[in-house]
Amino acid sequence: MAVSETVATSGGYKVFSSENATLTRAISEVINELETHNIPTCQIQFILTYDVGNSKYAFVAVCSLN
Repeated sequence: MAVSETVATSGGYKVFSSENATLTRAISEVINELETHNIPTCQIQFILTYDVGNSKYAFVAVCSLN
């Protein structure tokens, strides 16, 4: 699955997320996308969840752009 990218209405935050059946794939997709945007790690908060019903991981990076 591709990485979804969303920007907050005010433009202060950007969110990158990936859903995948394997944890490593979800993480690698988000990390690769962060590298292409050159966002410093000090501006990123990571969130990981697992959807039991759909057997998928969701890995999210919330980035402060300020």
